[in-house]
Amino acid sequence: MIYKAKHRFADVAPRKMRPIASMVRGRNIDEALESLKFLPNRGARLIEAVIKSAAGNAEEQGCR
Repeated sequence: MIYKAKHRFADVAPRKMRPIASMVRGRNIDEALESLKFLPNRGARLIEAVIKSAAGNAEEQGCR
């Protein structure tokens, strides 16, 4: 099942976030977080927070 999370009112332009999001799209949670750890962009930190939130939501619903 696919779980979603949003980061609303981010102060980074979508044009700067898209390459980072496309890099981790379709990967495992662990792989995505590991690859984001080494990026220096502020957008990477925001996407990392969203992925952790989605993982927490999935775990809360008992599906992880």
